[in-house]
Amino acid sequence: MTGGHPNSLGNTVSVVDEVLADRGLLAELMACYRSEDAVVRLRVSSAVKRVAQQRPEWVAAHLDDLLGWVAQIDQASTKWTLSILFVLLDAHMTLPQRNAAIALMQANLHF
Repeated sequence: MTGGHPNSLGNTVSVVDEVLADRGLLAELMACYRSEDAVVRLRVSSAVKRVAQQRPEWVAAHLDDLLGWVAQIDQASTKWTLSILFVLLDAHMTLPQRNAAIALMQANLHF
């Protein structure tokens, strides 16, 4: 997910293809949110969103991470992506997860 121009997708599309071919790679992709590199995190957001569009149930398995440590990332692109993901994953959320997502999005209105 590194390299290339910061505004480019880099190899995001090929990473998404790999994840869609092997669900086990989704955990590795999610772990990339821990990168110190803001560009990597931006591309991870793009990739996770693309996976969720095709396999929302896969990403839904990571809702607690998205609502937890991922939501603590102080980066606008991550916060924007979470709002999209929460819409895509709404049907897979428990009531407490939905309530947490709503509270998080309300808090992010002031970001």
